[in-house]
Amino acid sequence: MAFFGFLCSFALRVSISVAIVAMVNHTALTEDIETTNATNTSDTGQCPRDEALQRADGEFIWDRHQQATALAAYYCGTVITQVCNNIF
Repeated sequence: MAFFGFLCSFALRVSISVAIVAMVNHTALTEDIETTNATNTSDTGQCPRDEALQRADGEFIWDRHQQATALAAYYCGTVITQVCNNIF
């Protein structure tokens, strides 16, 4: 029984990290990080995007800080729950 409990806990922990990628609307976010590529200055080196693989963006407009806060809250809640479960 404990094995399946740990298995479910691990699956939830991994799933929330994967699901947050689909939940966030990435097109609404703007990055303030300036990136430069000294070796390739043209866009011809990029792979063409397949329209069949394009997916709709998520409904939440969360920046990196808000995503990290949501993940940290889940992880802290999991740890607190497991510690309290072992004490009581």
